[in-house]
Amino acid sequence: SVAVGAMDPASKRMILQPTGNVNVLMERAAAGRAPLEAFLQQTLGDRTGLTVMGVRAKMRESVERKLGTRPPETTSDYLGARVAFDSPADADWLLGRLAERVRIVKADRFFSEPTAGYRAMHLQLEVPGIEGLTTELQLVPREVAEAQSRAHRAYEVFRDPSRPAMDIKRAIEESATILDEAFSRFLKRNGLRLAEEPSRFEPAPAEAAPRPGLLQRIKDGLRDLFAERPPPEDFEA
Repeated sequence: SVAVGAMDPASKRMILQPTGNVNVLMERAAAGRAPLEAFLQQTLGDRTGLTVMGVRAKMRESVERKLGTRPPETTSDYLGARVAFDSPADADWLLGRLAERVRIVKADRFFSEPTAGYRAMHLQLEVPGIEGLTTELQLVPREVAEAQSRAHRAYEVFRDPSRPAMDIKRAIEESATILDEAFSRFLKRNGLRLAEEPSRFEPAPAEAAPRPGLLQRIKDGLRDLFAERPPPEDFEA
């Protein structure tokens, strides 16, 4: 086995899985779907501002496509889940709950620097009941999560390197338009604007802005969670 959380010297990527055996990892992912969903539902409890949008084990074709660019033990999402959040306060609450229950191996933030409009926070977790595999959890603003199905057609185009460059450019623009509009609706509904630093929200100049205490918690949440063990700044799309 390899040390999860260490850096792979050859690829300069973080090691996220305890083995580089792809078949073993895929088997563990398939077996881990039900335990992961149960863990998430138990963690969310009756918190109304959070919804599990899906849990899935990655298909072999998708795994092999990723392995063309990275070693198998540095791949994050053999097993993954998506949770939509209604407000920064809901995301911050979930971060706190997760920090109490699991080891958070890695945190990537795609808010101020989105990919084709996609904005979210990705966490790599060691989840109880899922042995020999870490899990990718995507925390996605509600409106962005709901718009992802409309942006998926464009995603299928721009992730295919065999497509003409003009098609890829057009698909990226289409995805960005759909998801940027969705994120704008999220900010407007919450009375927020996005600050310059990743993962930080600030109140918009409006009466509808949430209480400062909740906003401060989401601003400082990741630093507080990792106060004893700061996460490496290894951002990976």
